[in-house]
Amino acid sequence: MSDPAPPQDAVSVIDQEFIVDEPCPVAVNIPRAFVHLRPGSDPERARVHVAVSGCPPDEAEATLDRMGISTQQVKGTIHVSPGEGAAPADWWRWVRTLDVALHVEMVLPSRIEADLRVPGGEALVSDLAGEVDLKVMGGTCRAEALGGSLNIRGESSEVTVTDFSGDELTARVAVGSLSLSDVEADAITLRSVAAPLHVSEVRGPASVTANSTEVHVEAVEGPWTIHSQGGPIVFDGPPTAETELAVVGSTLDVHLPDDHASRLSMTGPNLHLDEGFSFEGERTEHTIEGTLNGGGPRLDARAVGGSGVCRVQVR
Repeated sequence: MSDPAPPQDAVSVIDQEFIVDEPCPVAVNIPRAFVHLRPGSDPERARVHVAVSGCPPDEAEATLDRMGISTQQVKGTIHVSPGEGAAPADWWRWVRTLDVALHVEMVLPSRIEADLRVPGGEALVSDLAGEVDLKVMGGTCRAEALGGSLNIRGESSEVTVTDFSGDELTARVAVGSLSLSDVEADAITLRSVAAPLHVSEVRGPASVTANSTEVHVEAVEGPWTIHSQGGPIVFDGPPTAETELAVVGSTLDVHLPDDHASRLSMTGPNLHLDEGFSFEGERTEHTIEGTLNGGGPRLDARAVGGSGVCRVQVR
């Protein structure tokens, strides 16, 4: 992801302060912009800075004038968005041809209620808490050191979430990529369509659904359910609670420590269990049912029309 800070030659066009309450409500809808939300030092003030780079000063102001970008506070909510002229198709065609960069920086109280729309741009939200709803299309999104609730929807987007702790995290990405690390939440929901998903060091109950892409999960805690259609699952354990893994038409690869205790159930047309595990139970051509090292949290691994392997984790 590019640095959201404006370059030194950027032309400052809007620089405005608002008196606000906490949590501070904001609504941003700016196409093709670099948007950065970060905390300030004053819990009663918010600052909005909009700059343009890649053109002379007179062209910068003319660009924002034609886009109709305005900042205003309506019933306590700070809005940063285009004006009424943003609707016609020719306006959108013109926006897509812009060869300048828009930079929107919002310095806010530490607690926020944010509704962000950044079509064709990039977004960074960092070191804040509260409720964040973010939609990015055709760009990148990074959420860092957040708390509260986070809802991200991405289309043809690269989405990264790191150092999140809160009540709920929901991420839906269609094409692109989705990466989570150092996350703890009471509820986690991940949906991916053709967007490779990588999860590491995540704590909390999670539901994962993927289509036509790979899912790689490692070092997670809590009950997890992962379903993948047409893409492989790699699960690097050990699971700490009941875990359900299901793959259709692809491979399921489970890595566990050789001393991990689990109640194991595997089904599928092509199965393999490493001999390095202490296993007690029954094996048939299409099922493996029993305990590893005396039994523990249930691990249900199903491969429909694919293969399933449970192997000793390399330390």
